[in-house]
Amino acid sequence: MKSRVNLWRSAAVLLSAMFVTQPVVADEPRFEGLWDGAIVFKAAELEFEITVEIGRDPQGELVGTIDQPAERMIFHPLEYVKTDGNNVSFEFLKNSESRGANAPFTFIGEISENGQKISGHLVEHRGNIPFFLERIGEPGSERRTVDAPSVGDLAQDSKELKAAFNRDTGDVRLVILLSPT
Repeated sequence: MKSRVNLWRSAAVLLSAMFVTQPVVADEPRFEGLWDGAIVFKAAELEFEITVEIGRDPQGELVGTIDQPAERMIFHPLEYVKTDGNNVSFEFLKNSESRGANAPFTFIGEISENGQKISGHLVEHRGNIPFFLERIGEPGSERRTVDAPSVGDLAQDSKELKAAFNRDTGDVRLVILLSPT
C-alpha cells in the first residue's frame, strides 16, 4: 500500500513539473493569406473592392500585394508590411492626381479573434477611411476574377437608351452624363 501511495505521489509530482516547465505561449495572429474586402468611402455609395495577399519572402519577412480593380491595379506591391500583436499596417505607393507621384496609401488594421477578418482605416489626406478584409485563402491561392463592365454605344433615340438602362434593374449601375456646355 505504501509503495502504491509513493507511486501516485511520484506521478503527481512528475505531472505538475511538466505543467510548470511547459511555457505557455499564446498563438500569434496569422496575417498571411489572401484577403478580399473594400475601402468604404461612403457605405453603399462609394466603395472600392480590394484584394490583399500577404505572405513571407525567403528571409521570413512579411511581403504582399494589393489589387484594386476599379483602378486597374493588379498585383501592386505593398511596402512596409508590419505586425504588432493583433495589429497590422501596410502601404502602397501610387501616383495620385491630388497628392503627386509615389503618394503613400497607408492601411492600419486589427485582425479579429478568429483570424478571419481585418478591419481598420486607410490613412488619407482627407482623413481616415474605413476598410475591411475577409480571409478567402492562403497566400498563392487563386484570386477571384473581376470582369470589366462592357461598354455599349449610346443610341440616337432616348427610348433605346432608357430601355438599355432599365434592362439591368436591380444591378448596380453608373450613369455619367457629359455635356459640352
